Amino acid sequence: MGIAATVPERVLCMELCGALVGLEGSYFRSDAHGYMRVLDSCSLLQSQRASVESVLSVAHLFTDIVRFNSQCCDDPFVQAFSSSSQDVIEEYIHAIGEIPDNHRPLCLIRVVSAVEVWRDRLTDLHRLHNIRCESGTSLLELLHNVYSSVWKNTVVDRLMEDCSAVLCRSVSRLMSGFELGNGDSEVDVRYRHENSRHARVPSYFPSWIADYIMKIEKSWKSMDFEKNMENLEKARNVIATQLDLKSFYILCERYRLERVISEVCKLVCGSVVRCFVVEHHIIDHFDAARYFLLLHDPNFSLVLYRRFCECTHGLRSKLSQRDASNALITAAAMSPIARRFPFRVKLDTLSSANDSPNTSSRLQFVQPLQPFYHPDEPLLQFFKETDKKYDCLFQFVWSVEMCLMMVSESATSIGQVAARKGKVLGLSAMRLISNLLACSERTLLRIRIYIVEMVNQWFRRLRYWIDKAIDYDAIVDAHCKYLDGLSASLFLTSDTEEIYGLVLSILQISHDLSVKCNEFLANLESNEETTWGDLTVLVVIRAKLQKLLPVLMERIKDLNKHHNNSAFAVLLGTID
Repeated sequence: MGIAATVPERVLCMELCGALVGLEGSYFRSDAHGYMRVLDSCSLLQSQRASVESVLSVAHLFTDIVRFNSQCCDDPFVQAFSSSSQDVIEEYIHAIGEIPDNHRPLCLIRVVSAVEVWRDRLTDLHRLHNIRCESGTSLLELLHNVYSSVWKNTVVDRLMEDCSAVLCRSVSRLMSGFELGNGDSEVDVRYRHENSRHARVPSYFPSWIADYIMKIEKSWKSMDFEKNMENLEKARNVIATQLDLKSFYILCERYRLERVISEVCKLVCGSVVRCFVVEHHIIDHFDAARYFLLLHDPNFSLVLYRRFCECTHGLRSKLSQRDASNALITAAAMSPIARRFPFRVKLDTLSSANDSPNTSSRLQFVQPLQPFYHPDEPLLQFFKETDKKYDCLFQFVWSVEMCLMMVSESATSIGQVAARKGKVLGLSAMRLISNLLACSERTLLRIRIYIVEMVNQWFRRLRYWIDKAIDYDAIVDAHCKYLDGLSASLFLTSDTEEIYGLVLSILQISHDLSVKCNEFLANLESNEETTWGDLTVLVVIRAKLQKLLPVLMERIKDLNKHHNNSAFAVLLGTID
């Protein structure tokens, strides 16, 4: 063997062609691993054996690839990869089958020449099957790493095109708002649900493309189809006529994909924004929340305070959650602002609200008032996601508002008493009381004016952001930025906690001063006292204010250096 050939060359070539596609014959058998081997009974020349072994190495590649393709997988990208590989294999089988007819007279050298044409293709396909364990866009990303739009590779190009077609179909459905139809396989349906938890767009795309696709998909879910039919049909027509498969994997064609996504985003997402603004009055609802949750309506605040006092018997008893809810509803119904909106304003207390704590703290009558703005769907979600932020802002603003009203009432009552009985009660005591009340009232009033100015500034920004919003998420982000910015301006963040602490101390002092004045007036009416008595309490309050106000002034000046907001001038004027 290897010295004299006993096998006719044509017979050898015919059986070798069969071995190339996995068919056994008289001279070729598959081993335990499925690879074709030359039988010992096949007597060949040394040169013939070398040629046959070289050809059989291609058959080994074929065997491996067929084995790979027989493995089942539910992932559509892997299925596309396998299907494209199978097409290459079928072309290979067809080409091998035509060798006896196309290469006459049939000889070994011609078989070798015809098979070598397929060696590189099967080698590439065999190497690429190493990524078959990947799935989804991960497979596509690895395939993209070896793809080149400049250097042509028949196998890589075909695999890339077929796998990109899966991505193109998926993106097209997402941007068109279509549910999977009855013609889709269970695999497609399963992939759609699984893919909702993973990135739908490969990493080799710019991040904004993935963001826009997700925005478009989310916008379809909140779409009113009947009211936006014209724009939606335009968007679907753009996708159907202009979305090009090549733009998903050929870099120089990427601009076509970017253009389609941008245009569809304007049509679909823009329709959602217009629907929220025009049909659902989203800006008006944010405005209503400003007037009621941020106490921007003075009539609402006044009625709420009066109802608040009625429910607590003049701030003498605890405030129940039911009374707090009734006070909010009554105050909102009596506010003339409520009639300005093209919808019914609905307020309620948060479910976490409790009765007022049994303490003398200024928070005793603040905590139970936890209002929640309750519009109808689909707007309710905007406020459910931000109820804690609104509650934090309301607690602060209501503390200032409540203390201001308490001090104002005390100042008015003390003024009336001083006019009638000033000489009897002691002019020095009345002067000290009046000065302290005036200082507290002026300080609280300036803080309240500052709050109003900051709310106005941030609400103007909110309107601007919504005007520029391109989708639902942009409205959500604008609303969150508005509340976060307002929280920072009202010293409710960690970097301004010192100023917040100073303001709280001033509120506590003002609250204590008002309580002492009310106790004195109550005793005066019952003839238990005719003079203030011990002025130590008033002196201590004055000392605290004299210590706090200069410190607050310095902190506000430092803050103004960094932000340079005209609203700070109000606070600086207060302290001066």
